[in-house]
Amino acid sequence: MRLRTTDNFDQRLKNILRKNKSLGIEIQDVVQQLLNGESNDGLRLHQLEGDLSLFWSISINDDLRILFYSQNDTIVLSDIGTHKEVYGEH
Repeated sequence: MRLRTTDNFDQRLKNILRKNKSLGIEIQDVVQQLLNGESNDGLRLHQLEGDLSLFWSISINDDLRILFYSQNDTIVLSDIGTHKEVYGEH
C-alpha cells in the first residue's frame, strides 16, 4: 500500500502538532499499523455511513480521529481532528 495525504489533512496535522508535538509519535504509529493492515480494538477502525460512506475512520486516542479512503493501492489520509472537528457537531 502507498500513502497520500490531502492538503486539508496536512494543514490540520500541522496545527495539531503545533499544539502537542508528542502526538506525532502516536499518529505515526497508527498510520503505520494501517499501512501494515494491522487492526485491533483500540484503533476502532470502521467504515462511515451516510454522506461520509466512502470514508473510514481510525482512532489515534479517545477523541482524535483520522478519516481516510482507499483508491486503488493507495490510502489517502483526508482529515484529522477531534470527533467534533471531523464529523461535525451532532
